[in-house]
Amino acid sequence: NTEAVSWISGITDVTCGLFFLLSFYFFLSDEETPSVGKLVALQLCFFVGMFSKETMATFIPVLLIYQWLRGTLPSRRQALRIYLPLFLILLTYLAVRISAIGSFTSQDQIRYESLGWFQGILNQIVLLSEYFRMFLFPLNLSAHHVFDPVLSLSDLRFWLAVLILASIVLGC
Repeated sequence: NTEAVSWISGITDVTCGLFFLLSFYFFLSDEETPSVGKLVALQLCFFVGMFSKETMATFIPVLLIYQWLRGTLPSRRQALRIYLPLFLILLTYLAVRISAIGSFTSQDQIRYESLGWFQGILNQIVLLSEYFRMFLFPLNLSAHHVFDPVLSLSDLRFWLAVLILASIVLGC
């Protein structure tokens, strides 16, 4: 992904990556020898990373998965000391973003306002499976994507999407 380095607009990717890694470093360092300074550095890096790119929000699940893979789950003390401030920073970011932009999606971007909530869920499942298909099998990629909405459970694309996502979950 050379765009992150060669284009100035890609600086958010590099910045987020830097603060993601710094946050993880301070987390590991705090696990080894806990201190208030390392905890503040972790939270500050997470805060700056959140305001550089929303991808930083994945840091919290990455920490949980990291601890789970090591065979430990966060203790109550650790949850209050590390995870609660991170969630508060995430909520602060979301409040500022919604306040600044108005919502997550502009009404001008919604072309299918006729879709109900159930149809919205069906389409999210189909689009998620399409995302994974393109990620795992990057064939015929294009910047142009035509969205043909799924309107009911009788649409074969929905069941194919469920099969693809179930296969991925079972594979993991």
